[in-house]
Amino acid sequence: MKIRIKRNIIRFFQNLLFFIISLIISLLIWFYVVSGSIEKSLIEVKIIPKVKKNLCILSYSPENITISAEAKKRQIILLSFSKAYIYINDDVGKYTITLDASNIKFPVYVGKVNFYVMGRKELTLEIDSVLEKKAKVLMIQGLGSKPDSVKLIGPKKLIGDVNTVIPDSIPEVGKTTTITLGEKLIKVIPNTIKVIH
Repeated sequence: MKIRIKRNIIRFFQNLLFFIISLIISLLIWFYVVSGSIEKSLIEVKIIPKVKKNLCILSYSPENITISAEAKKRQIILLSFSKAYIYINDDVGKYTITLDASNIKFPVYVGKVNFYVMGRKELTLEIDSVLEKKAKVLMIQGLGSKPDSVKLIGPKKLIGDVNTVIPDSIPEVGKTTTITLGEKLIKVIPNTIKVIH
């Protein structure tokens, strides 16, 4: 009797698992069929410029563009959650790039989409080289810090002349404080120091 109940419970869970898998597959097929119609839509997309490894983007404009896309409904849905990438092979300097289908790339999962950019047709950007250097931590009132220097990584234009950094808050002996340079492009390692006497 107990063996029979155990077998029935095992069959129930096997059938339940099969039912759930079947339900998921049928929902995916339904979504694929329903979202296969061609639609035209205006979509706002965030632009992400990509540069070589030893370079960084100082600034760029616009950060978002509006595109008129003609694609399958599922592609339109995917586009509304995707970012547009522009790959730049240039070196340090200021550039203007045409915003069109030849320069704008979408993730592979979106597929091929026919689109054109509405409004502003050019991206302006400034590229700089990435610099890595040490900077001494400058403390007040004869206090010291551990470590006494930090590593800065960021655009050469922003940190090229920086040789010393100061803590973000008034230092107190035995406590920790942070160091940030107010720019999200600059990384400070370590960004937390201990104040010593």
